[in-house]
Amino acid sequence: LPRWYHDNLTRHTAEALLLSNGKDGSYLLRKSNEREDLYSLSVRPSSSVFYSIINTVQR
Repeated sequence: LPRWYHDNLTRHTAEALLLSNGKDGSYLLRKSNEREDLYSLSVRPSSSVFYSIINTVQR
C-alpha cells in the first residue's frame, strides 16, 4: 500500500500524524470510520489540518 494510505486510522490520529510528522503539503487518505463506502482525505496546508470526504461510486 502507498505510504499516504491508512486503512484503519481515526480522524484524531490522522491529525496528530500530520501535525507532528508532516510538513506543509502533507496529506493522507484513510477509510471512513463511519461508512464503508467513504474515504477521508486529510491535508496539512500549514499548521492546521483540513478534511474532505470522498464518496466511492459503483459502476
